[in-house]
Amino acid sequence: MHYKNSVPSEAFFKIKYEDLMGIFYGMTKEIYVGDRSQVRPGSFWTSFETDPYLKITRSDIYGRCVPCIESLYFQIKEGKELINVELVNNCWKVGIILNSEEECLAFLYYYQEIFLSARPVRGRFGTRDANLGTYLLLFQAESETEKDILAEELTLCKAALQRPAEIFIQKGCASLYHELLGPWQAWQAYTPIQKPDLVPQLLSHIRKLLFWDE
Repeated sequence: MHYKNSVPSEAFFKIKYEDLMGIFYGMTKEIYVGDRSQVRPGSFWTSFETDPYLKITRSDIYGRCVPCIESLYFQIKEGKELINVELVNNCWKVGIILNSEEECLAFLYYYQEIFLSARPVRGRFGTRDANLGTYLLLFQAESETEKDILAEELTLCKAALQRPAEIFIQKGCASLYHELLGPWQAWQAYTPIQKPDLVPQLLSHIRKLLFWDE
């Protein structure tokens, strides 16, 4: 794994790569880690991908993410009570909650050694608030099949941690859709807004995300 600021430690793991060599086999492919991006003080994220130039990640920003966020913005701006969630139907995030940036890197390094094959992977890791001591490692998936594969892979990697850790699944951007519509398991094609009092705050948040207020 290519990362210029830190060397992942194996101290977090009790199962070694050799123990699983007979179970998993594939062509080796490395994960490349980008630069850390600060969203706001104390909140920062780092993207990773099997492409050294993070091509899919960069392409998705304007090809998938921005249109999806804009769609949500204009729907709630127009006062719609039922939100069309079609654009997030194939946007999944499979993640694990960890304790530090170093632990995210170590887990990612371990995942690379065990599972990485010709199938590309991408995602990001970071924290919404560094003071909380909670970091998220998120893998992006574009189908339910890929989501299920990643969930199985992360579950097996989790067994190598020296402590319990929670694996979770998100649909779309949690800070946008989940806050407004509630748990994704209950979403329909047109999903009613669960927390209308959040609309003004969410509109402001989206404008900042899209740099519309600069």
